Amino acid sequence: MADYLKYIKKYDKNTILVPIPLSEKREEERGFNQARLLAEVIGDELKITCNFKLLYRRHNTPPLFNLKPGQRKMVLEGAFILDEKFRNLNKENIILIDDIYTTGSTLNEASRVFYKAGIINIKGLTTGIALKKEKFDKEYKL
Repeated sequence: MADYLKYIKKYDKNTILVPIPLSEKREEERGFNQARLLAEVIGDELKITCNFKLLYRRHNTPPLFNLKPGQRKMVLEGAFILDEKFRNLNKENIILIDDIYTTGSTLNEASRVFYKAGIINIKGLTTGIALKKEKFDKEYKL
């Protein structure tokens, strides 16, 4: 992921990596947040800031993997909140880090929170894209 950012040259010294937060309950159960671990490695590699206290999950949400796109959007609406201490980041570049992109609902909702705070340079970076087999076969003509 760090190599990809180097290749596309979409980061600079003002870039902040922000992992998609898990709910406290889910992170406690799991013992880690995979997006945070990814952001730490990328930040170390690129020598850019990771901020783990910027975005919070306001409330627990159910696991999303079995939900349809509309259900995901509804469940995530209002799920994230920007820490009040960090409201003045208008000149910053934000790269949201998540593990898997399925429908885009998580990144869209997190981006919306930053956009409403006046930050317009927001990107999302994930390790991969999850497609249903039927869609994969159609997209890749298998």
